[in-house]
Parts: sequence; C-alpha cells; structure tokens
Amino acid sequence: MNHSEKRRLTLQRFILLATLSLAACGPPPQIVPLVIDNVTVIDPAGGDVLPGHSVFIDGSRIVGIERSSRNGAFVASDSVDATDRFVIPGLIDMHVHLFNREDVASPTLDLLLANGVTGFREMASARWDSDQDGAVCTEALRAMAREIEDGRRVGPRPLALSSAPING
Repeated sequence: MNHSEKRRLTLQRFILLATLSLAACGPPPQIVPLVIDNVTVIDPAGGDVLPGHSVFIDGSRIVGIERSSRNGAFVASDSVDATDRFVIPGLIDMHVHLFNREDVASPTLDLLLANGVTGFREMASARWDSDQDGAVCTEALRAMAREIEDGRRVGPRPLALSSAPING
C-alpha cells in the first residue's frame, strides 16, 4: 500500500468516525430565551414531585422540562436559579366575580395572577340592573377579555363568561 492509499484510507476512517460521533450526539440543542434552573416541579396529573429540574421557556410557553444538566435538548440564553423553589401548572379559578363598574376587575386580576391563577370563569357576566352596586355588564367583560387576549391588559386568561345570574 503506497502513501496515497494509506492517506485515503486514514481520511475515510476519520470521516466514518466523525460521522458516527455526530450521530451518537443527536441533534443540536434548541436555543430558548429562559430557563428556570434547579427547581422542584410539581406534577398534579401524576402526583409526582420532581426535584432538580429545569423548565425551559420561550415567549409565554414552557417548551421543555428536563433534569437539570447541560446535556439536554435545550439551551437557554438567560437563567434563573430556583434552588429551594417550586413550580406548578397554572391554576384555574372556575367561580370568579369581577364586580367593579369603574374599571372591570383590575385589582382582582392582579390578585388572581399573584396567586398562580392563569385562567378563570366569570360567574356574573349577564347584564345586571345598572342601578345596583357592583353592576357589571357583559360587554364590559367581553372588552376586558379581548384586552387580555390581545396583550393590552395583564391578567389571567378568561375561559368563560356565564350567561345569566341566578338570584334566589
């Protein structure tokens, strides 16, 4: 075997080895803006408590949850150390009353978010007598819901507006 053949065989072996090495590594990690590192994840569906995990976030969505390490499917540009902290899925409040004629629900929406509520069902959305204290109108609630959905107002997502009050 001459020098040229040896060189060609060495190059072929190198290419084969490099190809196998890359294939074993898998696809490159997805880059996301934020990771919450070293957090304990509470999974109510399975009743699991998962310490030492990373939650990867892109925009307003969780895109992945993995054991905390630097060898996963995601890499983040920024991180928050959440050692000794917990994350849970957003809570849904299925019986909310947003009474406030001046500005429908602002303080209540803030309190819901602060307590982990990410969606709600308004129970008093039918048109009440406008002379009553706490009167609220369906159209005002629909406008508020559109503002939240469009990102013009901060608040949990309105999941439903009830149709008629039951008074007695």
